[in-house]
Amino acid sequence: MRTSIFLGLALALGAGSAAVPLDASAQSARAARAQAEGSMVLSGSIDIAPDGSVEGFTLKDEHKIEPYIQDFLKQNVARWRFEPVLRDGKAVAAKTPVNLRLVARQVEG
Repeated sequence: MRTSIFLGLALALGAGSAAVPLDASAQSARAARAQAEGSMVLSGSIDIAPDGSVEGFTLKDEHKIEPYIQDFLKQNVARWRFEPVLRDGKAVAAKTPVNLRLVARQVEG
C-alpha cells in the first residue's frame, strides 16, 4: 500500500516538473512526502466481558494483515473499556462488530 501511495505522489509531482526549476521541484517533493499519509480500514469483532473489559478481538482476513499491525491493534484494543451490556438489568458478555480506520503518517527524524 505504501508503494502505491508514493508511486501516485511521484507521478503527480513528476507531471509538473518540466515547468518547475529543479530546486523548487525537490522542495515540493519533500513537502508532499512530509504531508503524505496512508490509511486502511479493517473489520473484525470485539468480545466484551460483563465488566466492560475486552475479552477477545479478531480481525477479518487476518492473514492479509502484517503481523506488526495485528500486534499494534491487539495491544491497544485490549486496553479499551466499554459500558457493560445489560440484559434484564444484569451485565452480560457481548460480541460486537468493529470497523477500524488506521492512518499512518511519516514522522521527521
